[in-house]
Amino acid sequence: MGRRVAIVGGNHRQNARVVAVRVIRAVATGLFLAMGCFAGQLLSQEHKSLRVMSQRQLIDGLKVDSNCKGVTDWDIPNELVRRGDVNGLIEAYRSGDGGVRSGVLRALSQIREPRVDRFMHEIAFKDLGDGPDHDPQYWPLEYLAEECNVRALARLDRDVNFVGSYPVASIVWARTIKYFRICS
Repeated sequence: MGRRVAIVGGNHRQNARVVAVRVIRAVATGLFLAMGCFAGQLLSQEHKSLRVMSQRQLIDGLKVDSNCKGVTDWDIPNELVRRGDVNGLIEAYRSGDGGVRSGVLRALSQIREPRVDRFMHEIAFKDLGDGPDHDPQYWPLEYLAEECNVRALARLDRDVNFVGSYPVASIVWARTIKYFRICS
């Protein structure tokens, strides 16, 4: 059962708002857990709710057609990293859509271990086109570039990745630029 909220004295209108916000948050949390995703922006600052979700619910939240609101591109991948189920992530990548693949690669790019190394080497150079190395192709290349992999660095150093805009956010791309300097 829920916690009782005692309101004593003070501005009754303000107290009523506080109670209303708490009730809305409780209802939104219930909807969030039932749907496997945020019910709206109310919980955008409270990502603790991700911790109670199953791995399957988190993966479903990465799907292209997911109705997740209030989570950034990194919230779910970071929770998946915290859990550390590398085999589950690799399996989700193999069976997932573009959104799942992108989110899983964001998660795996943060994990340094032999299974991830093998997987990133396996997928890094598959199905690459002539255009910029946008998300999700970027993540395995960046992962290998951190190890000074010459082939990955050469791929990321193509002119097409510097024309117009960077393939990923500039703060992430800055890390990649650092590898060009360190590995040369």
